[in-house]
Amino acid sequence: MIAEILFPVALDKTFYYKIPQSLEKDIKPGLRIYASFANRKKVLGYVVFLKNESDITDLTGISELKEIDTIIDSKPLFILEKLLEISDFISKRWFSPSGLVLANFLRYLPLKLSSQVKEESKKESVKENNRFIVSKNPSILQKELLSEYIKDHSVIIFFPNIFSMEVFDINLTLNKELYKKYSSNQTQKERKEIVDLLLSGNIKLLLTTKSGCFLPFPDNTVFFITEPLNSSYRQFDQHPYYETVELLFKISEVMNYPVILFSTSISPFFLEKEKDGLRIEMDDIKPANIEIRDIIKKPVLSETNITEIKKLLDENKKILIVSYSKYSASIISCPVCGWIKRCPKCNSVMKAETVDGIKKYICGYCNYNEDYINICPKCYNVLQEKGVGSQRIYETLSSIFIDKKIYEIDGRCIYIKSLFDRAMDIIKNKDYDIIIGTDILLTSTLELKFDTGIFIVYERHNDFDYTYSEKFIDKFLTFSSLLNENSKLIVYTYNPENYIFNTLSDINAYLSSEIELRKNFNYPPFAYLFQIEIKSTDKKRLKELINKFIESVDENFKARYEIIEYIPNLKIRKIRNSKYYTHKAWIKIKNYNNFFNYLKRYSVENKVTVDVISY
Repeated sequence: MIAEILFPVALDKTFYYKIPQSLEKDIKPGLRIYASFANRKKVLGYVVFLKNESDITDLTGISELKEIDTIIDSKPLFILEKLLEISDFISKRWFSPSGLVLANFLRYLPLKLSSQVKEESKKESVKENNRFIVSKNPSILQKELLSEYIKDHSVIIFFPNIFSMEVFDINLTLNKELYKKYSSNQTQKERKEIVDLLLSGNIKLLLTTKSGCFLPFPDNTVFFITEPLNSSYRQFDQHPYYETVELLFKISEVMNYPVILFSTSISPFFLEKEKDGLRIEMDDIKPANIEIRDIIKKPVLSETNITEIKKLLDENKKILIVSYSKYSASIISCPVCGWIKRCPKCNSVMKAETVDGIKKYICGYCNYNEDYINICPKCYNVLQEKGVGSQRIYETLSSIFIDKKIYEIDGRCIYIKSLFDRAMDIIKNKDYDIIIGTDILLTSTLELKFDTGIFIVYERHNDFDYTYSEKFIDKFLTFSSLLNENSKLIVYTYNPENYIFNTLSDINAYLSSEIELRKNFNYPPFAYLFQIEIKSTDKKRLKELINKFIESVDENFKARYEIIEYIPNLKIRKIRNSKYYTHKAWIKIKNYNNFFNYLKRYSVENKVTVDVISY
């Protein structure tokens, strides 16, 4: 008897292994096993199929097959057919090796379960409606939605980041013993304990981030997704790639789970899903009273604006200031000779950052840092700092208003524990005059209120970022939800004529027109949009290959692979801190399956690396 095994490695194939006679009565599809693989004696694998030797057409080398060493499980921890359907979707949709997809599902499964795995219900569950709740009131999530579903379901709430999750936890009135949290903040041991509890059906509420979508959920699960427009749900840093919200919709379809989305705004993509049965429940979505200011003509930290902030503080107004940058300075240069501080490792422009009162140069690309010196090494003049990051604003205001409670919260609190603890204390105590930070503060779970908002924005995007406007509007609406009624939101911008500011006056009209634009120009959800990257260590050969590739994409090629538009970048670039050269192209396509199969063949035949990013 032969087992077909999938190993959690960066390969898109399964392997045949012999089943020892002693294990034949216990082996079944869906179990984890140990076997030797490559040069390793004991590698965890997953049994996907069992076959007789007569079922295998190519018997070459069958007598030399390795044997399975050990069976780990007594029964499958996932429903095999459904796991394979979901894994296959991830692998094909986001061009990721099936072995790495499997690795994410198996990563934190305990080898020994302390409790009995709950049997799958034989009763066919009735699919409940998927819902999208648009509201500026964060308490609805807990007081109404959670209390409605937790009686009959295991509720899994997804957050775009740990900060948003912990802020929700602060306001959660449930007994701490009644729910769990699953994120990178938990140790491996704690994560395995949570998986154990899920498998035995002993969790009623779980708070998690995007990595939680690979957990083994109970039968009666319901997914809550907070802030579904947040780009932090995208995972394209390393394989397997995936977009959390789209993946959760696929899991809900396969497993028959309902999905409840909660946000302060909605996108054209989700409005289109209303045709597929998504129930949209939307408050009247309006931004706060917005005043647009030109940051060049009226700098954020000008004397006039400082006077305005003083007047607000004298009136006991609470102020929220959010900047596009966290840095004390975004560019450090010499005003005399024009020298710019750059990273000695990767040549990126370095920024100035202050942590615990110590100022350093830091590279945002490779994380190299060094001590801060404000003298030009070429002409010895004093360097000039540019930028209005949250750190600079905090340093300026806290030095002027020394008797006021001014606090700083930015994205560093996710990975620096002291800053995280300080941020949570600020939010718990609700005793502040000014809170300054980055857009991590713009979360729908934050139950703080302010009398005035100051938003420093920098409208930078690439030409193919078709979601740019909706993400921008989402931030405005989330910011507005943190302000009291009739409060003012002051927006500092380098581009006061930006069309987005006009769309804020009638968001429903914007949504309708945006859907038509995307339909007419073949953007998602009416087509797929990908960025394709082809990499090689041989620049000359890569250039030759790319020229041939571009020539091959003629009308017949487009018709064969259902390509709507192919837009190559004609430049070959060197990847910083790497031996690779790269070529990138954008592609709009109706169906990605055939074209992705072609790219896999192309990669093997031409010995190049092909990567695909979905947008």
